[in-house]
Amino acid sequence: MSLTRNDTVARSNNVLNVGFCPPADRNNVDTFANTLTFKTHSKEDVILPPKKSDKGKKGKTLVYSPPMSEFDMLKTDLAKGEAEEIAASEGPGVLIVTSGQGVLRADGEEFKLSEGYIFFIAPGISAKLETQDGLQTHMAVI
Repeated sequence: MSLTRNDTVARSNNVLNVGFCPPADRNNVDTFANTLTFKTHSKEDVILPPKKSDKGKKGKTLVYSPPMSEFDMLKTDLAKGEAEEIAASEGPGVLIVTSGQGVLRADGEEFKLSEGYIFFIAPGISAKLETQDGLQTHMAVI
C-alpha cells in the first residue's frame, strides 16, 4: 500500500509531535524542551551489544535485547553448508533475509530464502534455516 496525500497514519503515543504535523496535533513546546539533553554520549551508551540466543539450537543466533523493548531482534549468520533451528516463541515473529540464500522449514512446509524475502512466523512455530552458500537473517520476536 502506498500513501497518498489523503491517507493518514496513526500517531504513536511514544513520539513527541513537534514539527511536520498539523498545529492541533503538536505537543506542548515545554514538553519538547524538557526532553532535550545536551549530555554527550559514548559509543557504549548507544550501541546495544549482542548476546548468544538460547533460541538458536546450534549456537548460530545472537539476540539484541533492548532494556525496555516489546520485542527482541534475533540475528542468524550461517556460513556455507550450515543450518540453525530457531525455537518457537510465545509471540509472533517477522523474519527478514538480509543476505544470501537458503531454505526455511517451518510447520511442515519448505520455503525458498533470498535477500529481501520477509516471512511471518506464527507463535509456537520453530523455524529451521539451511544454506549452501551463506545466509543472514534478522527476526523480530515478541
